[in-house]
Amino acid sequence: QIQKAVAINPDIIVVALGINDALSERSLVEAKADALYTYNTLRTGAPSAKIIYASQIFWDITHKPLATSLLNREVVPFLFQLQTSGFLSGSYCSSILTDAASTTGHAIIAKWKELDTYIKSLPTIDESFNLDGYKVARLGLLGEDFVHPSQDGSKFLAGQVLKAFLTLSSLSTLTASLRTPIFPNW
Repeated sequence: QIQKAVAINPDIIVVALGINDALSERSLVEAKADALYTYNTLRTGAPSAKIIYASQIFWDITHKPLATSLLNREVVPFLFQLQTSGFLSGSYCSSILTDAASTTGHAIIAKWKELDTYIKSLPTIDESFNLDGYKVARLGLLGEDFVHPSQDGSKFLAGQVLKAFLTLSSLSTLTASLRTPIFPNW
């Protein structure tokens, strides 16, 4: 896919690595190596393109920026700690929102934060912005798997990308045509 992206000689390249894609079966070392390869290959293949990193957020970054001691209500559903007994066993319901998020969820977020920090430090990245998957979840815009956005969730995320295109300084000249009355404020 990287070769296909650079073959069209883009002005802007946006890369969003998801938690499940970057860390599910890969170690942090492997994920960092994959990210380095991805961004270096993009930069080599498209040296004049603006490379933008879309940092995917899976917890309530507004109220818990450090992502410590998270509760179920502060993470996306696939990081919930579900009850393992009783009539609510395995259920996603309001009564578990004040329970602590899963230990695995905390570990995934800790790995993600380290990978995210690493990617943002790469010299091949021109800028980054947050792509807020947590808001998608809280607005009920996840798909049936409770991981990926629904069609409406994808539209919501596209709005976040448009907003980034309008506000990132490295893109100001490339996206000037988007600053017209045709595109409403997001």
